Amino acid sequence: MSNEEFNSMTSAETPLIEAINRVYLKFFAGKNQEELKKFYQTDFALYVSRTQRYVDEIRINVEDMAMIKDLLMEYDPCGARLERANKESVRLIRYHYENFFIRIGKTKDLFLILIDHVMQLGIKKSLNMEKLVIDKISPSYPEFKKIWALVKDQIDPIKPYRNHLAHNGSYTHEDMTLLDAYYRYEMPHKNLLEKYRHEFAMGDIQSEVVQAMTDKIGIYLGNLETLQKAIFIFLTHPFMAQLKIMIKKPS
Repeated sequence: MSNEEFNSMTSAETPLIEAINRVYLKFFAGKNQEELKKFYQTDFALYVSRTQRYVDEIRINVEDMAMIKDLLMEYDPCGARLERANKESVRLIRYHYENFFIRIGKTKDLFLILIDHVMQLGIKKSLNMEKLVIDKISPSYPEFKKIWALVKDQIDPIKPYRNHLAHNGSYTHEDMTLLDAYYRYEMPHKNLLEKYRHEFAMGDIQSEVVQAMTDKIGIYLGNLETLQKAIFIFLTHPFMAQLKIMIKKPS
């Protein structure tokens, strides 16, 4: 596959997704409830349905991160005065952004679970699962190390943020502290003009905070789409190989 072909497709258009859809049409469609119930007891059906489930979990997780970006953008005053009545704004901005850090780290775990299942490696989820997967795959698929290096390059930089949240509490930022104080405490002003100037200034600060957060999320979303495509394309051949083995097994 050329770079142009890779860049032009979405993760939903990768050969793995196409293969899963074709399998469903060929083997699952047209069966009645009783037939499906029996069919789902076979290794073949379980393998396909779980592959679909793990792929969906990855895609839903990324879609949720896109939703976080949309939710954060709702707190951009867009040049208007910042109303103090919305006292929960800073707390919700912080909550959504922290959720983003948690979810992006989760993506790598979901990749590992999908890879382990599709390739039938038999590795249980654990703290050293990443090393076990790499060590087991590399001899047969040497190109996997390059793909996984790309995954680590894009996702591992988020670790310090996740560790901070796990061990030191909330996400902190000077502007967030300033905004929090604005919403919590009534500031004395000499006159209405000074009051409005202050509200517009705080609105600019909140707009900059939201913009910085959504810009960062946007970059990661683009990177994650690339990672999904790389992982899904890599797994196409192992997926088809496993199907050929399973379809020959007696039901």
